[in-house]
Amino acid sequence: MKKMLSFLCFLVLATIPLAGQTADQLLEAGNAQFNQGNYAAAIQLYTRTIALDPNYFMAYYNRGTSYIKMENYPPALADLTRAVTLNPSYASAFSNRGYVYLQMKDTATAVSDFTRAIELDPNLANAHFHLGNIHNTLKEYAEAVSEFSRVLALEPNNSDALFNRGNAYRWSRQYEKALADYSGVLRANPKDAEAFINRGYCQEGLEKWEAAISDFTAALDLNGKDVQTRVYRGEIYDWLKQYDKAIADYDAALALDPMNARAYESRGNTLIHMGRLEQAVANFSEMLVFSPNSPRAYYGRGLARRKLAKFEESAADYSKAMALDPSEDDYPSGRANAYYRGGRYKESVTDFQKAISLNPTFGTYYGNLGYSYLELKDFAKAMTNFNICLEKNEKDFDAWLGLAIVWFNQGDAAKARNAFQKALSFEPRLSRGMAGIAEVERDNDFFYTIEDKKVLTKLFELIK
Repeated sequence: MKKMLSFLCFLVLATIPLAGQTADQLLEAGNAQFNQGNYAAAIQLYTRTIALDPNYFMAYYNRGTSYIKMENYPPALADLTRAVTLNPSYASAFSNRGYVYLQMKDTATAVSDFTRAIELDPNLANAHFHLGNIHNTLKEYAEAVSEFSRVLALEPNNSDALFNRGNAYRWSRQYEKALADYSGVLRANPKDAEAFINRGYCQEGLEKWEAAISDFTAALDLNGKDVQTRVYRGEIYDWLKQYDKAIADYDAALALDPMNARAYESRGNTLIHMGRLEQAVANFSEMLVFSPNSPRAYYGRGLARRKLAKFEESAADYSKAMALDPSEDDYPSGRANAYYRGGRYKESVTDFQKAISLNPTFGTYYGNLGYSYLELKDFAKAMTNFNICLEKNEKDFDAWLGLAIVWFNQGDAAKARNAFQKALSFEPRLSRGMAGIAEVERDNDFFYTIEDKKVLTKLFELIK
């Protein structure tokens, strides 16, 4: 989040040269030093003011605010507490003390002070602003939007509030509203790179890929050393299958930050998408040199090795990923696929069951488990898992194909035909027969065993 600015209240009085020793004159002299950014000098003058008048609440308030400017929060807290004790109706003192509590990580007390400030002065914009930031941090986005909207009603040109309201909209996936707010920020400041970046995220969320690239490019034109944005743009190029441009962005990011794990991971994924599998293996191996405990690196290398039909090496990589992060369902699923393609069906059953235990809502795992049982000739369990998969996604053509194979193997040609036709209705490429199966395998990273393909060939003949 951007724009956690101090946004403090400070009472600016008319200033006169220091000519006497009255409390008012010392206070005004302190104000003059404050306005010039001489906070230490201002503190000395406010201290002299307090020595002359120990109950002068504005001296405590202004000295506390000066301490805030110097990021010296304990004495700021003491002074602002004294100020609200002397004048409990002064809203700005509560607001500034709330800011101090916020910097001291006491969010609950900060909220209490900001709320009290608003009770005393509903139009105190800075209190609404800080409450909005707190709500954003707590992921209370509707409340954040309300607070920032209040700031903008009071101060229509407040770009910080507009930016942070955009964040609240973006984080709550209200991308169109967020996009409008970031665009407003950019109208006020066309060189705000962060606004371009965040607007790019919104474009991505709306699947406006070219617009996202345009915004990320504008941000990079303003700050060419932004590694993260270069990686994000590369990932969109990858999504659009503009692989050479993606690789160029990852290479540029790694030239700036040679140990950027995300750039390595994304480059490895793009190399896999390009079919440059040996290079992908080398990429992830390089990543493991500086990040030996990265489960994502082992996962990526395991995937590349599986595609190279190096199933034992692939399974070993997935095993390391699982050991490093036992909570991630991708890793046992990856190893299960390596075992399955290597003909180790019992092990693939165990791993798909592990993946399901970690993510029981993901229907594909049940379908894959069904195929493992199919190869083990346990048709009852295969059918059960294919049906669970279809309960979660009726249009999963792969599960329908699995059911068709089960029914065919059990001698029920009518049910096999019905299931097979269901699969064809959800995947038009299957109308091209076994050529369509080959296309599905290539494009979807599917794998049908020789035995499955023999049955599928017969099923195509059955529906002629």
